[in-house]
Amino acid sequence: AAPPRSGHVLLHVLLHILSPYQCFSLTGRLSQNAPAGKMGWSYGYTDPGEGLGTTMNAVDGTFNSSSENILGVLPTDTLSIGNHTLCVRAKDSYEKWGKVNSVNVTITITPVILTPPTSGIEGSNITINGSNFGATQGSGYVDFNGIHGNIVSWTDTRIVVIVPVGATSGCLKIVTEYGESDCLDFTISYSATLYAKFANAGIWKYSGTGTDWEQITASNPQLLVTVGSTLYGTFPDLGIWKFDGTNWEQTTTSVPQIIVGTSSTLYGSFAGLGIWQWNGTHWSQTTPSIPHTIIASTSDLYGTFAGLGIWKFDGTNWNQLTTSIPDMLVTSGVKLYGTFANMGIWLWNGTEWKQATPSNPQLIAASSTKLYGSFAGAGIWEWDGASTWNQISADTPTQMVASGAELYAVIAGVGVKKWDGTTWILISGNEPAGMVVGE
Repeated sequence: AAPPRSGHVLLHVLLHILSPYQCFSLTGRLSQNAPAGKMGWSYGYTDPGEGLGTTMNAVDGTFNSSSENILGVLPTDTLSIGNHTLCVRAKDSYEKWGKVNSVNVTITITPVILTPPTSGIEGSNITINGSNFGATQGSGYVDFNGIHGNIVSWTDTRIVVIVPVGATSGCLKIVTEYGESDCLDFTISYSATLYAKFANAGIWKYSGTGTDWEQITASNPQLLVTVGSTLYGTFPDLGIWKFDGTNWEQTTTSVPQIIVGTSSTLYGSFAGLGIWQWNGTHWSQTTPSIPHTIIASTSDLYGTFAGLGIWKFDGTNWNQLTTSIPDMLVTSGVKLYGTFANMGIWLWNGTEWKQATPSNPQLIAASSTKLYGSFAGAGIWEWDGASTWNQISADTPTQMVASGAELYAVIAGVGVKKWDGTTWILISGNEPAGMVVGE
């Protein structure tokens, strides 16, 4: 007598988490009452019904065994990211279809970091460019070797995040609800490197401790800027030079009116030639327009142009942010601060200006989430980025630069003082002609 026609097929799913068009594997085994022979398979996102759905094939090319491996391709391009149900039916060698088998499948897209930052200062902003981050943050985060960084902004292709205090160098990765990126090696600096140029005494580097300084060159550049941890200077009639820690190397004979740097790119504004960028090997023009001023964050360039307001350059395109033209302009990450005659300090939030204070500062500096302002007769004040101003010094500085959690101020007749968020420390009794901070 023929064995019962059970049509029963045991189904084993080997992979539950898939990316678009990723192959998935199934193992099917007929019940013990069914002899070896041809089995048929079909699947769908709802029960395909007997003989319907999308056909799958045996890995070895033929359904001729009581146990078969089946390979399918799941076309998920029309499915949303998240959980879905996959329904599979099979028929035995008697051409009898069995019951529907259903399995949960998670459709995911792995975040991809395209331009990885390699280092950053504790408490400072870094920008991560890539794809598949998700339009909004949701439950996603940026992991610094086990510690999550506070997010400044999040889009599907770009994240600005603060390097967390207490984090250690090591694995940097992006984790979203549906996947995580590969680990990238990221180095954390625990304080900014301060460079200062002193009249006829060259450039000196602050050690970060006490009043210890090291002269790194006797040369006296006209302008000084850092790109990441690299120092650049301009010299009259000699152009722009790069300092490698020991020697100066010329990058161009042209002398810019302004130079600024992101964490990876040097920008220069040249009379009659517009703005140019140096990527480490060659110069290329970003715009022939002549700016009134240019400033840079860790990843973006901002320029003010007469009659045209403030424009932002993301490394590829220029986009107008506002028609307003401030007297002073500083940036920290994606935050932009400007001062306007008799109207105080304003914060640009991406769509409009918000007044931070009606008071008019003489100097402003910004880093991470902090804004610093020097006000005539009122000293130096720190803004928390939300609503609160606190006086941190009664001194009136002639220069201020900020990086991470630190502020450096030059006080006439006193020298250079460092604010670490709690205490002021005198780090030099001399007054430099200029200061910059780098990694």
